[in-house]
Amino acid sequence: MEYRGDDGVEQALREGRVDVGLTCMPVTTEFESWQLLRDEYIVLFPPQADVPNQITWADLAKFPVILPPNNDTDSCSLLIRGHLTRLGLPLTAAYEIVEDSTIVSMVSRGLGATIIARLAAEPLPPEIQIRDLPDALERPIRVITLSDALHPPAVYAFLDTLRTSVQPELTYTPALA
Repeated sequence: MEYRGDDGVEQALREGRVDVGLTCMPVTTEFESWQLLRDEYIVLFPPQADVPNQITWADLAKFPVILPPNNDTDSCSLLIRGHLTRLGLPLTAAYEIVEDSTIVSMVSRGLGATIIARLAAEPLPPEIQIRDLPDALERPIRVITLSDALHPPAVYAFLDTLRTSVQPELTYTPALA
């Protein structure tokens, strides 16, 4: 069985197929969660695009936009489209693509621009142009487990290691080349 998106993570936890999951959407009391880090959304432009260092929404609107499908199970789509709706921006996707690596590949081939979470886009091809969003957006990456679940010692050790090795509310910053 294939588990996709945050709903798939929750279902895999419920079924006992995994002990620990990662999600970027709020969870119900059925789960315990804590924030591991924050991941910023960025805009990717094709290599030959003529865009300023600080873009506007109008700069992005000049390109065919590639986004994840508009559905209820894709948390990235929900976050991006919710952000655009709050800002009153009617950005229409020219292409709706499920796989992040395919989106990045399409941008690198000059087929359009995209708004994508930095971690989802990694590793970024060096020829792609990266810009900050005109209005910042981040997604929280949360560790989740079933509430009151009894885990093997290795799972508790893993969770303790995560808690002690990662600062709360850490923002992901890519390593310098």
